[in-house]
Amino acid sequence: MKMKNKRIWMSLIVVLVIGMLTSTITIHAADYSVKEQVTINRVHKKLKKQKHESDKLIKQIDQINSKNQFNRIRVKNQYRLCFVNYVNFYRNFFKLSNVYLGPQYNHTAQKALQKNIISSNMSTNNFYLNNNLLHDKKIQKLNVAVLSYFDNAYNKLNVRKRAWILSPIIHEIGTGVLYSPNNGLLRNNLYFINQNNRSIAVNSHKLITYPAKGVFPYQMMFYRHHQPTYWSIFVVGKPKINSLQIKVQDKTNHNQAIVKNINLDQKDNFGGFKTLITYQPEIPLINKHRYQVDINGLNNGKMHNYRYQFKLFMLK
Repeated sequence: MKMKNKRIWMSLIVVLVIGMLTSTITIHAADYSVKEQVTINRVHKKLKKQKHESDKLIKQIDQINSKNQFNRIRVKNQYRLCFVNYVNFYRNFFKLSNVYLGPQYNHTAQKALQKNIISSNMSTNNFYLNNNLLHDKKIQKLNVAVLSYFDNAYNKLNVRKRAWILSPIIHEIGTGVLYSPNNGLLRNNLYFINQNNRSIAVNSHKLITYPAKGVFPYQMMFYRHHQPTYWSIFVVGKPKINSLQIKVQDKTNHNQAIVKNINLDQKDNFGGFKTLITYQPEIPLINKHRYQVDINGLNNGKMHNYRYQFKLFMLK
């Protein structure tokens, strides 16, 4: 009798375990497709590696700063490489080619930083992105510094910064970095040279959207204080815009929003884009939800309408 009861209990345990595993897999599969999950896992693995490199670098900076020797070339170069790796990490969501450090541009960026050039000094030819970074031992801080160049579009004009960092004509960038041990501030400066005379990367796009198609980080939809960032459409050409209409749908809960205010800029040439479209749909952004964006009235050659979907996921 005892043996029989024991078998029953073992059977129940096996059934419970199998049931729990089945339930977990079902919920997991409902969130993302297999292809999406593979992409997300790859992103998390890459981000973990880069955060590990950032952590080692920050510890190194702490040790050197104790002797007030941050300007050592070796550390500066390591910092720059780590910084650019993060730039490329985020550019990859837009299927853009990697950018590289240009020694001559590093020098320019450093000089600009020392002269306290700020981000409001915009130029359509050469552009500086300036950022203050509170220095502490959180490994995410370098990541946050780079991310701000993408998501810190708190107004329509600020989207121009994003146009540069998402430019398909950029091959090399320069970075400047200074550290103040007195107030614990690490200041970064990015410098882009207009490289229109160079060939556009093979995998570059004629049209780049923010957010991008596919799985897209939830964190990149917000800037400081968790305010929704502006969305954007960058077009290499200069299409004739006739009654531009943008509709955003939440395909998960079937909410939708017609965009009321659309800002169009076809006067400047930021990042090599002749058309910058900026908007901010009034729709809740929810992690794991799929969204569809319909853009009508572009009249860009054979393309009059453009539709794409993205699904939000959380960066670890």
